[in-house]
Amino acid sequence: MVRRLSLMLCLAAGLLAGMPARADDGNTCRDAEDGAAHMACVLQRVGAPVAAQYAARGDEMIRVLVTKPDYIRPEIVIVEIVLPRAGDGQVVVRDPQARGVSRTYRFARAAFETLRSQLLALRDAGAVLHGGRAGSGHPCQVETICLHGAVALVDVVLDGKLADAVLGFCETPDYAFVNAVLEFAAARDPACAPLSAFEGWDAGGLRDCVRVRGDRAAGASAFVASKMLSQWQARWDLTADDRGLIAPDAQLRIAGQPVLSGGDAVAQRWHAMAGDEGEHYRYSVDSAVAASGRIVVRGTLRQDIAQSDQHTASFRAPFVQVWRSGADGKPRLADWQVGGFVPVPPGG
Repeated sequence: MVRRLSLMLCLAAGLLAGMPARADDGNTCRDAEDGAAHMACVLQRVGAPVAAQYAARGDEMIRVLVTKPDYIRPEIVIVEIVLPRAGDGQVVVRDPQARGVSRTYRFARAAFETLRSQLLALRDAGAVLHGGRAGSGHPCQVETICLHGAVALVDVVLDGKLADAVLGFCETPDYAFVNAVLEFAAARDPACAPLSAFEGWDAGGLRDCVRVRGDRAAGASAFVASKMLSQWQARWDLTADDRGLIAPDAQLRIAGQPVLSGGDAVAQRWHAMAGDEGEHYRYSVDSAVAASGRIVVRGTLRQDIAQSDQHTASFRAPFVQVWRSGADGKPRLADWQVGGFVPVPPGG
């Protein structure tokens, strides 16, 4: 099991290396050699306390850093649950890819007991927290392969002791605990219920919740609507619900191309772009800011052009979408502006 966990860290190292480095440290954490080092590196980048600081204060703490593969960029989120020696606890959800943007929630002490009991049971069964600090040596020098890229780094202060582990989806009992931590955090923020219904409370759902600002219920709804639009495929016929995502007077403005006006025209154009075998587009959503029924969604559009059986040229461009809340409360795309495309570097 330790060898398999080590491989999962190797996968995590490759995914975490895709995070943008802060200008002040230039560290992408790609050279960390074990779970503890990786966690420490990422926490330093986002300005979060290390586990030893909580232990010194007599606090209890559970922290998970979850990484999940995605088409354009990996989905990464940090969830930190802290129970001080006295008073209420707090949950902090951090988005490392947005330079440590976070949201903090309070909870009553009694709410912590279920998670604490789960963790103690797993520890006693030997499933999680392998005694002391986990991992040693270079994690990629392993043979056992688990064919799932999602991984969680776990950092815990419990009964005054520090421990950590690296968990992959192969370790089902372990990952059930990680899911419980994610769901515990999600329950503190009911405004993000649309995200929960759409994608569940995994790494992407919680990370997206942190990226919604302003009128958070409206912003979460537009975030989901934009993600639904991003999943269109040219080989699928458009349904009435698909077309309903786009306002009748919508406009699509791509740098260097004529403005396209009208909901049907915009729908047909994006439908064609989203699945051509030789040239296709996908996009990721980075943020949503909502106020007065107007939601501004920002993200990255990626273009892949097949040049041969072995080679694909890739480009990306920033975009801004403006969504409007209708009388039925549903968001609809009103305007979509796409900037200039630039080549994606190898491995990007």
